[in-house]
Amino acid sequence: MKQQNGIYNFSMNIITFTSDFGTKDPYIGIWKGIILSQSSAINIIDISHDIAPANFMETAYVVNSCYHHYPKGTVHLVSVEEKDANSIRYLAMKKDGHFFIAPDNGILTLIRPEYRAEAIHEINIDARESLQPGMQIMSKAAVYLSDDGVISVLGKPCVDPKDIKPRKPFYNETQNILQGHIIFIDRRGNVVTNIDEETFYTAKKERPFSINLPARIRIDKITKSFREINEEAVTFALFNHNGLLEIGVYGGSLLNFTGATHLLGLSLQDKITIEFS
Repeated sequence: MKQQNGIYNFSMNIITFTSDFGTKDPYIGIWKGIILSQSSAINIIDISHDIAPANFMETAYVVNSCYHHYPKGTVHLVSVEEKDANSIRYLAMKKDGHFFIAPDNGILTLIRPEYRAEAIHEINIDARESLQPGMQIMSKAAVYLSDDGVISVLGKPCVDPKDIKPRKPFYNETQNILQGHIIFIDRRGNVVTNIDEETFYTAKKERPFSINLPARIRIDKITKSFREINEEAVTFALFNHNGLLEIGVYGGSLLNFTGATHLLGLSLQDKITIEFS
């Protein structure tokens, strides 16, 4: 219960959780137990634990898709690729009014890179005697921040976080082509590229276009929404809720369990070429 302007608000602190742990092993359950043993007034929200191991592009896409739907001040716990938990640094970042806690492996630089971080601090919590030091360090920091904690208390400012540069679409004016890459594949086999709507229409102008896919498949129309598609096995391209170009086969997951990835011959990190004429 918190008081603001003389009014008491009953609220539960929120921590979201994203990892590459999967759901078979006990690690998620252990981690949640560590958090709840520190404070029972916390609502832990699972974003996804089916991230491919150490896949930073996939992790960033999932977190960037979700975090801003939560209230400002929410703490987002992101754990991928912890190779040596005894030597790695753990960081807390404030960006866009939200807190993000992750190992210093570069993932934080992929969280809304177009926004400037308000603060990044090393987490100075000693957990060397713990069997799972990463869990202890990140959990304690998350609980502290979720209860209106001050990020600077966690440790000194981090001036050199590991940096990963996200891939960006490239427009070749000489050849009149726009190239991007597949950064995410959803459960239905639809693929999401890093080509955003503004980049596409800036390159397109008023010209016809063709999205060139394997097996000589071409798409020359942008569908505004799935409501426009009323026929099974139709190949489509649209700009999804993140404003990114998504390509798929309508009903493809019913035709084949891998959907568009199998039917169109597409895989993660494949290059997507759009030709203008």
